[in-house]
This record gives sequence, structure tokens and C-alpha cells, in this order.
Amino acid sequence: PKHQQGNKKVIKGLIGALSKKVKSEMVNFNTLIAIKAIIFKKIDTRSSNMYPVGENL
Repeated sequence: PKHQQGNKKVIKGLIGALSKKVKSEMVNFNTLIAIKAIIFKKIDTRSSNMYPVGENL
């Protein structure tokens, strides 16, 4: 049926939009981790106890 092909297009469009959103969310998440790491490194250099940055994420 013709309407079924239309539905497939809609679903494909939704999946495409969703994956784009997920990709941008991942970029935001990675940026957040990078910012956190930078902040913790700054804290590390000022404080006397040097602990691995990864433990704070």
C-alpha cells in the first residue's frame, strides 16, 4: 500500500532526527567531561593532595 511507504519515510525521518540529536547530546556530554577535567586539574594544582582527575567524574 502507498500509505505504508509514507509511514516508512516518516519513521526514517524520525530516526534520522533522533540520531542527530543523540550525536549532539554526546558532543555536549564530551564537552562537559572535558570542562570538568580542566576544572578538577585546576583544583588539583592548587591543593596539596594530587588525586587522579578521573575519580571525580
